[in-house]
Amino acid sequence: MFCQLDRLRRCLSPRIQRVLDELPTTLDETYERTLLDIDEENWEYAHAIFQCIVVALRPLHVEELAGFLAFKSEEEGSFTFEETWRPEDPKDTVLSICSSLVAIVDWEGSPVIQFSHFSVKEYLTSDRIAQGRVSRFYIPLEPAHFFVTQACLKFMQQELKFNICGLKSSYLMNRKVEDLDALIEKCIPSYLAYACEFWADHLRGIASIEKRDSEIVDSLGNLLDSHLLYWLEVLSLLSKYLVAPKSLLEATKWLEVSSIEMHSSGRYYRDTMAKDLSLLAADANRFSVTFADVISASAPHIYLSALPFSPPSSLVSKLYRDRFPQTIKLLHGEELKWPAMQFSILTGQDVYDISVHPDGRRVAAGMIAGAAMVFSMTTGESLFPLSGHGDDVRTIAYGRGGKRIATGALFE
Repeated sequence: MFCQLDRLRRCLSPRIQRVLDELPTTLDETYERTLLDIDEENWEYAHAIFQCIVVALRPLHVEELAGFLAFKSEEEGSFTFEETWRPEDPKDTVLSICSSLVAIVDWEGSPVIQFSHFSVKEYLTSDRIAQGRVSRFYIPLEPAHFFVTQACLKFMQQELKFNICGLKSSYLMNRKVEDLDALIEKCIPSYLAYACEFWADHLRGIASIEKRDSEIVDSLGNLLDSHLLYWLEVLSLLSKYLVAPKSLLEATKWLEVSSIEMHSSGRYYRDTMAKDLSLLAADANRFSVTFADVISASAPHIYLSALPFSPPSSLVSKLYRDRFPQTIKLLHGEELKWPAMQFSILTGQDVYDISVHPDGRRVAAGMIAGAAMVFSMTTGESLFPLSGHGDDVRTIAYGRGGKRIATGALFE
């Protein structure tokens, strides 16, 4: 409707009847005509805007979208960043190119960009547009995730650094740092915060074989080899640390599959690289889980506690310990390997019974006072409660397929 009203608004009175007669009768026709009105010089910008909004895992802030627009994906697969491509006024740029299809609204006190209607996203990702006159604007999901994944990894490669917020003391826990929110706003751009939180979710969207032998493997190598601890530092400061184990587990699985597929197609160099990075990602996952309590409470203790106390057999320890020589060194009592128990799950209640999901990733617990909860076995976080019990939940069990949970509780 807005697209049509906007078209009428620009008409003089004598032309209104003719324009009314020519108005499209379906949403598809309306969106097609709106896309045809985009100037050719703005096609590339418009496509980049659309693909970012389509796959974004939360509403994108204006400055985040501006950051993504500074990247260009070449036909041969290379990925280029050019600061001059970042629009000086992203809000005006976006609205001037495709104002009928997107809107800028307030979300948690900040302007964010989203589609004017959910049907816009459905149209842009459908086969209908892929086969029509505006197929240049078609947004297949996997290439869109590829673009955003690469941009996220490049953001982290360019901007992550040691003590990113310039904390003056390592003695204070994160929650006691004065004006931490102001420091975060000043030192961690929102596009970097988005990249640190969601890169692995976009990575999961890249499934095809041909996309795996690409710059993605190199970018993952840079993150794991050079910026791993700096990434954990940002997550700690943002109070998003539970993202770390899940992201590293996702990277481990993605690289494992990549190495198998690359080996089967004869790409031995990439195969070996992906396999080595998969082992490093798995070890980084153990590092992030083992020291979760320490790192989530204090960013500086990534370097002061977690790294010195990681076992010497750890790939993370071997890679990073010598880079921080001014930290403590253990002379005796050092663990040679990672402990068998990865972490403990704090339930807050006495537990009567547990049941592990068939996929091994979740565990359900029956507890006192009618409490029952499902926890992640990857991160230890509580996922959702099970309610409706009158008293102690004495027994709990997953069904064979893992889709149902049965509980047994006492009732007065």
